[in-house]
Amino acid sequence: MIKHKKIVHGLKYDESLVPEYDRVNTFERNGHVIIGHEDMIMQCIRCDEWKNQKYFSPKFLDRFGRRKLRGTCNECEIKDTLLRRKLQKAHGPAKSCVICDMLGIKNSEVSIFLDHNHKTLKFRGWLCSGHNNAVGQFKDDPLAMIMGIKYLMTDEYYDKREVALKLRGLASELEND
Repeated sequence: MIKHKKIVHGLKYDESLVPEYDRVNTFERNGHVIIGHEDMIMQCIRCDEWKNQKYFSPKFLDRFGRRKLRGTCNECEIKDTLLRRKLQKAHGPAKSCVICDMLGIKNSEVSIFLDHNHKTLKFRGWLCSGHNNAVGQFKDDPLAMIMGIKYLMTDEYYDKREVALKLRGLASELEND
C-alpha cells in the first residue's frame, strides 16, 4: 500500500513528492509549474482557435502544486468577464437560484452565479454553484440534459409515469412560452 505525504496547496512544487503514476510533463511559466509543455498548442473552447499555451491563463493548483491551463484563451476570458460585469449590472444583484426555487429548496448559504447563454450572450438567470456546474457539464444542451434524465430513469427507484407526466407538463409550458 502506498502512503502519500499530505500536500498543502500553495507550497512549492516538488516532483519528488509526486507518485510515479501521477507524474506528467510540466514546465515553468511566470513562477508557476504548468502541466504540459512550452510548445503546446490548445484550442479555445469559446472561439475554437488553436493557439500556443502562452495565450491561456493557469487555473488553480492541483494537490501537488501544479497548475492546469484554462480552456478559454485570455482574449475570450476578458470578453466573457466584461460581458458578465455588464449583465450583473443590468440584472443584479443575485437573489437566489432559479432551479432551487422551482424545486422549493431554500438554502441561503450557497453562492449564486450569473448564468448566460454562451452563444447568444443573453442573461438567463441566477444559479447556485451546483446547478451552474450541472448545466455547464451538459454544455448548455437541453437535449443532453433530457438524455441524462432518461439515463436516471433506468433505475427502478423512480416512478417513470410521474416523471413522464411532469416532463409532458414542462414540454407544454415550453410550447406555450
